[in-house]
Amino acid sequence: MTTEKTPAKTKIFRRKKGTDEDVIAKMRKQLDKKFPKREIDVKIASDDGGRLVEIHVEEAKLSKQIRDFIPLNWEGWRAVVINRYAASGAE
Repeated sequence: MTTEKTPAKTKIFRRKKGTDEDVIAKMRKQLDKKFPKREIDVKIASDDGGRLVEIHVEEAKLSKQIRDFIPLNWEGWRAVVINRYAASGAE
C-alpha cells in the first residue's frame, strides 16, 4: 500500500497596501519617469473584484506601451489601463 502525501497548503502572500495617495504618487512617479511629458491620469477605483489602480490615457499607442510596462498585478494592486476616446462632436 502506497501513501500519497497531500500537498502542503501555502499561504498566499498579500503585501500590505499603502494609502491611496501613496499608491497614486508611486505609480505616477514610475510613469512620469518612463513616459515624460505625457498626459496620464492615475486613480484608485473599485469594482466587483475589489480595489484597483486605473491608469487613464488618451493615446492608443501609449496605452499599449503602459500595459507592456506595468504588470497586471502591480505592488499587490490590480492595474488597468483605460484608453479614453473623445465622443464625436465633443468639445
